[in-house]
Amino acid sequence: MGGLGLQTGDYLKHNALCYDLITNTHPPEYIIDGKTYHLVHYLGYYLTPAFVGKFLGWSAFNYANILWTSLGILLSIFWFIRIVDKLNWFILLIFILFGGLRLAGALYQFGLEGTVDTLYNAMYGTVSLFSLNSTHYSFAFIYHNTTDLIYWSPQHTLGAWIGAGLLLHDWLHRKNISMAPIYLSLIAFWSPWSFIGLFPFALVAIFQLKDWQRWFSLPAILSGLVILVLITLFLLGVTDNNLIHHFIFNNASISGSDNATIFKSYLFFVCFEVLIYTLPILILMYIQKNIYFKLTLLLTIVLVLVPLYRYGQWNDWCAKVGVPAQFMMVIMVTKMILQKTKLSYYLIIVFMLSAIVPLTSIVNSFRHARHFKLFNFPAESKLVSLPQTADNCNCWPKEQFIASDETLFFKYFSK
Repeated sequence: MGGLGLQTGDYLKHNALCYDLITNTHPPEYIIDGKTYHLVHYLGYYLTPAFVGKFLGWSAFNYANILWTSLGILLSIFWFIRIVDKLNWFILLIFILFGGLRLAGALYQFGLEGTVDTLYNAMYGTVSLFSLNSTHYSFAFIYHNTTDLIYWSPQHTLGAWIGAGLLLHDWLHRKNISMAPIYLSLIAFWSPWSFIGLFPFALVAIFQLKDWQRWFSLPAILSGLVILVLITLFLLGVTDNNLIHHFIFNNASISGSDNATIFKSYLFFVCFEVLIYTLPILILMYIQKNIYFKLTLLLTIVLVLVPLYRYGQWNDWCAKVGVPAQFMMVIMVTKMILQKTKLSYYLIIVFMLSAIVPLTSIVNSFRHARHFKLFNFPAESKLVSLPQTADNCNCWPKEQFIASDETLFFKYFSK
């Protein structure tokens, strides 16, 4: 973010998108083969620093992006602490380094010697930590740890974390979710995946609270619907119809695999990314009659079901839709650790093993910043438009980010 530390491969896209928001018209416009197209993407995260960059230039944008992202992280940590209801250095460490037991995936793929080599290369080289996913079919199933979520997709993650914090606070503490339609619809502009991931929790909250007058606010619902409809029309203008999208038990889901192999990988994934934490917690919560049992059961169901569908080459569906439930999972794990039962020691051991992978990311990023410079902004002279960047790197189709001037939103609502 903003050239602070190591930029992952996705930042080719992020930097080009932000460059267009700063230098192009609003909304950004492109002429391709004589036709007019507009930028269509999840823009909520980018607009504030881009607004600064519009007036003060590229360097100011990067500093503003660092500040904006840092504020989002601090607000997410605030909601985490607010719901956990305790603060110390170890609790913060859990949040920063929490993730599934991806180390098991590395051992499964490479064995002990290969795992050590991979961790070393990830720490001191440029090896992508995607290779340490909890299955050797790296891109079919993936839940990022907290650190990698910020490295790879802050534009999705921060909205998901803040939205989950708001919803849990309104649901569990205030017992009033009347404003949820407004902030959930706005989160859809940050990330539609986050909105989808939050929706089942909002739905259950409505039925669990039962007092419909506490959540049914007609102005909030109408405002939320208007915002959501406009955002939906905006995002549905994209012209790329060739993205991968299907349930995983199609043979085409993972090239060259049969359903039995896919199912084995799926079970491996959910066991070491989700159930290794939530299953023992659910058992103890059930015995204790813990008030968070239903929430933990719901987040477990969501995280187990999400990987059954695949969308996009890098499977944004799995990597992004599960983020709100992952945020809630780290809250429940932390709460159970604080109980200081025998289960707490088990959870601490699993957490410490899982922390090895995010630590490699952090070490590599610090090394990168020290070796080059702290604020290593991409050179503005090397930036080109998002469609041209897509054509140059051939990493993703430009059609994934542009919509025709003739689409419903741009024809009738953006004039």
